[in-house]
Amino acid sequence: MSVRSMTEISVSLIVRTTSLSLPELTTVLGVSPSRGHSRGHIPHEGRRKHFQTPLPHTSWILHSEQDVTAPLNDHLRALAASLPPHDLQQLRAKLPADVRVEVSVGVFYDGQAGYLEVEPGSLEIVTGY
Repeated sequence: MSVRSMTEISVSLIVRTTSLSLPELTTVLGVSPSRGHSRGHIPHEGRRKHFQTPLPHTSWILHSEQDVTAPLNDHLRALAASLPPHDLQQLRAKLPADVRVEVSVGVFYDGQAGYLEVEPGSLEIVTGY
């Protein structure tokens, strides 16, 4: 009997700022996020008191929408198709100076060991943001 290890990947583009609300940031970017929140949002409102701290920044989050079993490059190409790195670079002049852009890559293994193949094209997309 052979045991096959499963790898799941989740990739998101995250744009953060303290200067704009989520609707304002979405308007500048021209693309609706998969999810997000505005500065001051309380993520766990109604729960225990220590979870009721307002968030310090606005986060605009775009998920790749690829299947979790798809290769990393497929996830990154999907993000680049939704909001091309070149387009985001051109929009930077319209964005506040405090904007941070991140590419979040989550890799989950069901075994003790796994690997993630990173193609040169993947690195070009990430560094393009």
